[in-house]
Amino acid sequence: MRRAVCRLGRARVTAVIFILALSCVSTASAFHAYTTYAGYQTYSPEEGNGSAYDAACDRWNQNRMEKNGSGNNGTLAWIDSSGGWQASVRTTEWVMDYGLADYAWKKKLYGKNSSVVTYTATLKGHGDLAEPGCV
Repeated sequence: MRRAVCRLGRARVTAVIFILALSCVSTASAFHAYTTYAGYQTYSPEEGNGSAYDAACDRWNQNRMEKNGSGNNGTLAWIDSSGGWQASVRTTEWVMDYGLADYAWKKKLYGKNSSVVTYTATLKGHGDLAEPGCV
């Protein structure tokens, strides 16, 4: 009888650990999801879109453009609060996904078509806690 009780106790502990692990994975997944700042749309040459400026406890650290095909130039940029381009990347990759190592400053994301042809794309960003005291 005692063995059955121990096995039941272990099963309960295992179930609790499993449930806690699932909740941690689901919380981490939700936190690390991308936010679409400009949904799927057509971009003419030199046309682009930008995000809102980030906040102290949710700093943009990743900028992403998903184009409908490779071979066409796209530009991703990080723009400071005075409107200056602090960093930018231009490439023909189909999915452009670039981040900043130092992202603890106020910025917005921007993506544009740098090609001579029209194409469709989605622009997304990822944020992270950057300032001390953020939970």
